[in-house]
Amino acid sequence: MSLKATVSIEPKKKNVELILSTLTMESLTATVQKLWFSIKRKNASDSESDSDSEDDQEPEFVITDKNNVRIEKDEDVERVYKSAPVHFNARLKPKKYVRKDQINAQQNHIIMNPLILLAGTIRHEKNDKKLNSVKHDMLKLKQLFKTRFKYKVMSTYNDDDCASELLTLDRLNQTLSNALQKVKTDAKYDGLIFIWCGYGNDKTGTLITSDGKYKHWNEIANVYEDTTLRFIAKPKVIIQNCIESKTSCEMKIDENLSWSRLAGSNTFFITTNLINDDPTGNTGSIFTKLFYEQLNGDHDHPISLNSIIENMNYTIKDKFMNENEQRLIKTCSRCSKDIYIGTHQHFLYGYIENTDPTWMEAIKKAEAMMEEMEKQKQSGIIVVASNLDEVLAHSDGCHWNLDEDVSIEMKEKQNPMKQKHFVGAFTIALFHCNGVKFEDVAIHGRVYAIRCSIACEDVYITNYVFLKMSNLIGENEDLVTITLPANFNQIYEAAVTSYDNDCYQLSIGYSLYAIFLMEQNPSIYPKPNDTTLTTLYGNLGFSYKEIDKYEKATYYFEKELNIYSTQSEVDNVYLSDCFHNLGYMYFKLEQYDKSIYYLEKSLSIWHASLDINNESVGHLYTILGLSYYFKNQFEKERECLEKCLEIYLKVLSNVSSSVALAYYNLGCVYQRQKLYDKALEFHEKALNIRINLLSGKYSDDSDDSDVPYCLNNIGNSENVDLSGSLDEDLGCSYHCIGFVLRKKGEFENAISYHEKGLKIIRKCLNLRDPDVELGDSYKSLGVAYEKIGNKSKAIENYENAVFTLHGKFGANHKKTLSAIAKLKEYKKFDIISSIFL
Repeated sequence: MSLKATVSIEPKKKNVELILSTLTMESLTATVQKLWFSIKRKNASDSESDSDSEDDQEPEFVITDKNNVRIEKDEDVERVYKSAPVHFNARLKPKKYVRKDQINAQQNHIIMNPLILLAGTIRHEKNDKKLNSVKHDMLKLKQLFKTRFKYKVMSTYNDDDCASELLTLDRLNQTLSNALQKVKTDAKYDGLIFIWCGYGNDKTGTLITSDGKYKHWNEIANVYEDTTLRFIAKPKVIIQNCIESKTSCEMKIDENLSWSRLAGSNTFFITTNLINDDPTGNTGSIFTKLFYEQLNGDHDHPISLNSIIENMNYTIKDKFMNENEQRLIKTCSRCSKDIYIGTHQHFLYGYIENTDPTWMEAIKKAEAMMEEMEKQKQSGIIVVASNLDEVLAHSDGCHWNLDEDVSIEMKEKQNPMKQKHFVGAFTIALFHCNGVKFEDVAIHGRVYAIRCSIACEDVYITNYVFLKMSNLIGENEDLVTITLPANFNQIYEAAVTSYDNDCYQLSIGYSLYAIFLMEQNPSIYPKPNDTTLTTLYGNLGFSYKEIDKYEKATYYFEKELNIYSTQSEVDNVYLSDCFHNLGYMYFKLEQYDKSIYYLEKSLSIWHASLDINNESVGHLYTILGLSYYFKNQFEKERECLEKCLEIYLKVLSNVSSSVALAYYNLGCVYQRQKLYDKALEFHEKALNIRINLLSGKYSDDSDDSDVPYCLNNIGNSENVDLSGSLDEDLGCSYHCIGFVLRKKGEFENAISYHEKGLKIIRKCLNLRDPDVELGDSYKSLGVAYEKIGNKSKAIENYENAVFTLHGKFGANHKKTLSAIAKLKEYKKFDIISSIFL
């Protein structure tokens, strides 16, 4: 069999011949990468220009077949070779993150704490029809920015106030004015993100308010272009997600406000023409779903806004056929810098490792300068950073306290910088001063203060502040500060105390420096023992776990285990916990074989020498059972979950959330085994506990004697309506009971539970439950309505299912195809029935 094929590599779209060594994804990817490098070298040679070092990085591609269906597995490659002609399309994934050495470079805007302004028209004054998709979009975006990024969000829509569905031009202008006052009076905001949802026109660059009036995007940008404001230099992102206007108002567009004449050099416009993409209004717009998916990933670094838009366009091209190949999401900007969206937390991962030889050389130089300052009895600071120029360029970034006997005029002219050196990507600068205040900046590096005061406001410094005969003014919760000469025991205690106080980033900083001191100073007295080191590694593992950095957590838990493996005597509790932690981390990393290996190791210790009637063992059995589920070993899954429930019922209250989860998990097991009576029994017990906990009747600490009726009284839960809750677990319980009741033929009851479940789960940003899928819920509800003869409701829910599954999985996924088939089948049956009736 010939392994020849052709490939078109974007953006050139020129067919090139390739030959694979094997019919595998690995061979295809490697061959495409080689061709790409070959094309890059040829282009560079033709243009007589040097390629950037970035071009030498390994590129990532999205590869599809001739029908634009993604190629992701070996079977996909084999499928393509079965039908001639054999052709692939490959496109380069856009760069998504800032490189470590560029994270605060002058060529980029890094937004860490923007003000978010959400505005939209859900109703028009002359039309009572609601734009439910707009309501869904605004709630989803608000949750994303508030919970995921911890940003301040202002929104014109309040879910508890129906009147806020109307947005007049006057109220919009007042909202813009209120936002302006916030950025005027609070210097912490480093940008603005304005998102419009509702009526508007992307071609003319206008939005339309509920009273039929319009406003141009440039008018919105100009509100924040006051030259007297420090904010003028900060990035403004304006996103329109419009539904095409169907109002009768006459729109007179001023030529001077044309879409192409943008206000402000730091304004970034994003416009989408994904018009009326959700006719049901129940799931929100495609744009918001994709935007959320891009921002909600597990990112260690700020994310490029340009790459977000590129990825969204690629996803749309894959999932939603666009025959004219126009860009459905467009950008328009005079902003010369790329914009990156992140949080202060991301800058923890700008921590420069001590394994970086250039960094260590720069530190050695800085500490030699510090020693010389001490000898000369000079006062000031030394900064070692990869972004020092940007920090100094910040108009309010540094405030210097200079000699008191210098006139004000001389102080303004005096430059406190006395030395400046370069080591690789790092700048080392020495400043003479009595004190300094850093404000609203992130310093990628380290600061040494010698005989001076230092104050920090809204500042993040990645690699510590060192104080030598100096003092730090004010409370700085995010800064790791170390007084020189460094005392190991004090730093160790700071690491432990920070962890105990749930200050995980501080604990990470102090723990890393404590380990560094141990490595650099083997003669530390008193010499730390293995227990000290395992505590530090454990702190790092747990701290990284708490901020969802599972690879880092795994690395330090493994280092902890390595120490235990060298000891002749180890406390079984510590060793079992270490195995348990590693098993849980590998479960989170979806490496289920390793998860099972470590969890079984932990269990063997519990069974051999400890009392297994322990809540920790219940959790262990839960994770082990779910790992077996993902390995398709369902009988072992059931055994583990049954043991988990048995333990929880012995050691916990009957109305504990952990007991509810155990009942729920077993309900899902019996549901998949089609044991519907047993599944219903366990799902109802889980639901009753969750309702009682959410309604405030009981807590996880309730005494068992208070709840004799709780587990066997499903009638009570039917009378309590908590479907307005955002509790994902409750929504999943309603969904599963609805599914089981439909399978048992109890369609009216199934509809009731499905409706309650849908009210909750369609508001949840990211369902984690493998047994619950929003599209499946719509489909199941459609079947129930079909069975009771409610044609319109059946079709509505089938359409919802098709749209939702299509948006998440694409047109060719088996779930989408199944929903489409069900919809077509029912519509065809309905037409035939109407003919004969």
